[in-house]
Amino acid sequence: MIRRATASDVPVCANLMLEHPVWQSYGYAFDDQCERLNRLFSDRQVLIADNDGAIRGFIVFDTRTLGDNGYVQLVAVDSRFTGNGIGERLMKAAHAAMAPLQRCFLLCTSTNVQAQRFYRRRGYVKVGELPDWLQVGTTEYVFCHYHIQSSD
Repeated sequence: MIRRATASDVPVCANLMLEHPVWQSYGYAFDDQCERLNRLFSDRQVLIADNDGAIRGFIVFDTRTLGDNGYVQLVAVDSRFTGNGIGERLMKAAHAAMAPLQRCFLLCTSTNVQAQRFYRRRGYVKVGELPDWLQVGTTEYVFCHYHIQSSD
């Protein structure tokens, strides 16, 4: 089931992120990650993939970024459930919320090849690079999806 996030989801979501090697490379501590997610959860739209009360993943997005475009800020799936369609369902739900918009952007760390493949399979195209954006020595790729449709 995909549902809207609540503040009580923050600790589980923080743990999901901190399990991933990309996020581990940024050196975030649990409390820092919770603080960051609390801000995002109050500021952005957040959807949760919930399996009978167990959070399997989440997506953070905004429908009005870079003009009148969407922005997927964060996608995280429990590493034990990758490849089970959870990320796909989260992306579809976010795209449905952004369906009236023409474009959606997202950033993906250059070393996260698995995520890049995931985004490309969903119609995202690499349109730029941001060197040293989140961390010195790491490049973020800018991806764009044109013509967002709820049936993506």
